[in-house]
Amino acid sequence: MTTSELAQELDYNQAYVLRLAKEHLTEGKEYRSAGRRNYLFSPEALKKLEKVITTKEGE
Repeated sequence: MTTSELAQELDYNQAYVLRLAKEHLTEGKEYRSAGRRNYLFSPEALKKLEKVITTKEGE
């Protein structure tokens, strides 16, 4: 899925989702560049970011 699709799925803006991805995901494995300021994410990336967001909200 693309950056915008991932952001929509997580219900956050694209900049925040991208920042989380760069902090918590492995580039080349869970996401990769698809042009200027656009990335493609694996289904595993969505699961991992959902877990990160849930943990942050619980703090």
